[in-house]
Amino acid sequence: MSLEVREIAGAPVVIGGGIAGLMTALHLAPEPVVLLTNAPLGTGACS
Repeated sequence: MSLEVREIAGAPVVIGGGIAGLMTALHLAPEPVVLLTNAPLGTGACS
């Protein structure tokens, strides 16, 4: 696992990589967004 740390001033922070977090980040695009998750993206989704 790798960890990339960068400074992004003023960018919104979205916590969670499930469907709600990903849709929020997509809605905010193309502006920079910081997405924080403790699991691989999309693994919190269910049907």
